[in-house]
Amino acid sequence: MRLMIERDPGSGGPPSSPADPRVLERALDRAVALGRLAHALASAQPGLEAVLQACATEIQRIVGDSVFVLLRVGDSDDLRLAAGAADAPAKIEIVTAMLQASPARVGEGLSGRCMAEGRPLRFEDMPAAMFERLIPPEKRPHVRDILPRAALSVPLTARGERIGALTLTRDAPPRFDPDEIEFVEAMCAHAAVAIANARLHHDVRRANAELHRAEGELRRTISDLEAFSSSVSHDLRGPVRAIDALTQIVLEEHAATLDPDATDLLHRVRGNARRMAELIDDLLRLARVGRLPLHRRRVDLTALATEVAAGIAAHRPDREVAVEIAPALTVDADPGLLRIVLENLVDNAFKFTARTAGRAHVRVEAAGAPGEGFAIVDDGAGFDPAHRTRLFQPFQRLHAQSEFPGHGIGLATVERIVARHGGRVDATGQPGSGARFVVTLPQQSDTNGE
Repeated sequence: MRLMIERDPGSGGPPSSPADPRVLERALDRAVALGRLAHALASAQPGLEAVLQACATEIQRIVGDSVFVLLRVGDSDDLRLAAGAADAPAKIEIVTAMLQASPARVGEGLSGRCMAEGRPLRFEDMPAAMFERLIPPEKRPHVRDILPRAALSVPLTARGERIGALTLTRDAPPRFDPDEIEFVEAMCAHAAVAIANARLHHDVRRANAELHRAEGELRRTISDLEAFSSSVSHDLRGPVRAIDALTQIVLEEHAATLDPDATDLLHRVRGNARRMAELIDDLLRLARVGRLPLHRRRVDLTALATEVAAGIAAHRPDREVAVEIAPALTVDADPGLLRIVLENLVDNAFKFTARTAGRAHVRVEAAGAPGEGFAIVDDGAGFDPAHRTRLFQPFQRLHAQSEFPGHGIGLATVERIVARHGGRVDATGQPGSGARFVVTLPQQSDTNGE
């Protein structure tokens, strides 16, 4: 057997004239084959088997007696028969029997060696005996006359990866001319792209299915946690209120018999009961934020912030805070949820400027792209930027309760609302130099709403 890697400049006969009708006919036939394969790519994609079968059929019709496509199995060196076409059904049986007797692997056999070397290989004058020993004895007399004597293997390469090989055979040993090799390579290039695209499509579908499943599980988990939080909070409300009420009764009806220490302890009990009741209410509000429907529209942020700031100032008559709100601020948001965001951020600005020397200042200003964000700035206590990520976690506080009372739920609520809008919230600050909270809410045309 002769193994020939270099391309033969010709078939040994006299050169054909470009005007020779036979040359033109063969060129047209090959162009039609490429067109049919392109049509198969368009109509069968991502049907991998259909594309490969179309490729094998066209090449067999024009160039070889038999054509077989072998693909790599996953990341292994094993190869599997993916498509085949032959001028006699017995040839399909031969190849199937050969692969069963000696499974194909990269580096072994015709297709395997072609894949290992990454270039077309021609095999000529192959002895029939090398195939006969791979065929069951009872079938040898029936197939001896149609055993291959010449073969051409071309690698299938897509995106730099060798994913398989196409091997065509002939019963007689004529050489494959350069035009035939070029045609087969062109067909293989199309088929390789189809294989890569089919696998990519399969991977994308599988990833999307996995993502959809994970998203469903996450939604169920969040729903269960919210339901649990809501249930527990409701169940805790009654006992906490009972503790507060009973303690008050003891203080009112038995004040004359209580010593100062007992009275002080009961007052502490009431104070802690009230704080627990407030925590329960905050938990309920945080859970409710995740369940409220989202109805986005264009909101006049300037007017809403003015209303919210006026309400907060009315509840803090002892404070003198200069509030500056930029004009013509608008965002795409759910008005009710946006009000909760502003109430938490503006109320925090009032709270953390309580120890500011002189008159405190709070600003609501534009931030980011026009109509997509705003910032709330204060000149209050500020915070250590090293702990910035803790700001938006429930019950995480950066200041002592004695300095600035609170429960650490407000900013977590803000973050959850902004996230539901497809936006983000961030904060910058320094201890003693105030803080700046920036809220970005993409316009509804970019997020498609919810």
